[in-house]
Amino acid sequence: MKKRKKKINISETIVPLEGLKGRESHFERTIYTIIIAFAIVCFWRGIWGLMDEYLFPNNFVLSHSISIFIGILILLLTKNLIKHLV
Repeated sequence: MKKRKKKINISETIVPLEGLKGRESHFERTIYTIIIAFAIVCFWRGIWGLMDEYLFPNNFVLSHSISIFIGILILLLTKNLIKHLV
């Protein structure tokens, strides 16, 4: 005895109707993520440009050393704040 194959609706297999709303929100989240990432890159590009101009512009070794020190100091001072954010 042969088993009858169940008919499959092709449109339901490609994009299920119940999953369509979730895909829209995923698309929106992706667009927002790209916009936010672009804003972060622009912000840091501006910060680096200003630091190149104003933080010991004629002495790159000293400028980079001071930048590392300031960064480590900020991370140490805000470690409790970072724990609350995570």
